[in-house]
Amino acid sequence: EYSYKVSAYKNFNDSKKHGTEAYAVGETLTAAVKSLKVLERTTSEIKLSWLSAKGADGYIVYKKDEGESAFSEYTRISNNGDETVYFTDSKLNSAYARSYRIVTYSYIGDELKKSDFAEIDACTLPKTVENLKVTTVSTSSVKLTWNKVDGATGYIVYRQGTSDTTKYYTIATLESNTEISYCLLYTSPSPRDISGSRM
Repeated sequence: EYSYKVSAYKNFNDSKKHGTEAYAVGETLTAAVKSLKVLERTTSEIKLSWLSAKGADGYIVYKKDEGESAFSEYTRISNNGDETVYFTDSKLNSAYARSYRIVTYSYIGDELKKSDFAEIDACTLPKTVENLKVTTVSTSSVKLTWNKVDGATGYIVYRQGTSDTTKYYTIATLESNTEISYCLLYTSPSPRDISGSRM
């Protein structure tokens, strides 16, 4: 916070003639949030963190949900002086996308002043695939089926290694509502056809 005084003057007979001084108090804006990141995420929560802004009275969190065109104020957090600020957004749907903007704010008298914003996109995790079943189709192929996971963009299919059973290998990446057939080129001594589908 800074105090200022200003007076007008007029040059007269080689001297300055000053008028009455006026006084005012002001301060600079607080710096924008730094090091904003997604610290943790679950199927129902997103946890954000950022470095505390020196001199800020607090922070305003804005949100924009998937499909929305504009941000809206979500909540305010007081600055308690900790080096790192944490914010947990909870009770969310799984596989749910949300964007955040964080600004610092401070009061100069009764006037609220805001910094520039920091922005980040985040999403909750999809739920675990349920009712996964393997059906033998022939001596060289199997069929996988599972229940749809709401909000999921697709599915990644892994297969356990034949020589090293402690490792799994990616054998397919499926978009929702797709069915494919493919070969496992890494198997030995010959490839095996496998069908994968989502029901």
